[in-house]
Amino acid sequence: APPTGTGVLPGGGPGALPGFVPSPAATPPAVALGRLRSSRLAAVLRRGLRLPVQCSATCRVRASVRVDGRTARRRGLARKATATVVATGTTSASKRPTTLVARYTARARKALRRARSVRFTVVLTATGSGTTATRRVTNIVTVRR
Repeated sequence: APPTGTGVLPGGGPGALPGFVPSPAATPPAVALGRLRSSRLAAVLRRGLRLPVQCSATCRVRASVRVDGRTARRRGLARKATATVVATGTTSASKRPTTLVARYTARARKALRRARSVRFTVVLTATGSGTTATRRVTNIVTVRR
C-alpha cells in the first residue's frame, strides 16, 4: 500500500504506476485549403461549396461555412448581428488532395439566393486519426452572382 500523505504511488516518483509508459505528445495534423474554383452563387447554393483540402496525415476534416453578423441580420438568418453557420461538411483526408462539399441549409439557400455577392468565412477543423488533437484553419471566400 502506498504511504499515506506523501502523494507517491508504487513504481517510482510522484504519480508513477508500474509498467506505465507515457505516450508521445499527440500533434494535430496540418491542414490546407487549396485554390477554389470560381463559382456562381446560385450553383454554390444548389450544389454546395466545393473545398479542396489536404492533410499532412490521415485525418477527419470538418468544414463550417459562416456569414458575418451583419449579413445574417440583413438576410433574416439571425435576429441579432452574430456570425451564423450556413453550411457544413465532413470528409476524410490524407496527403492526397480531397474535395470536401459543404452543403447549405434550406434557410440559407432561400435567404442568400438574391444577394449580389456573399462573403463566407470557411473554418476547417482537422482531427488526426487515433487522437483528439485538432487544428483549425480559417479562410474568407467571396462568391458573386
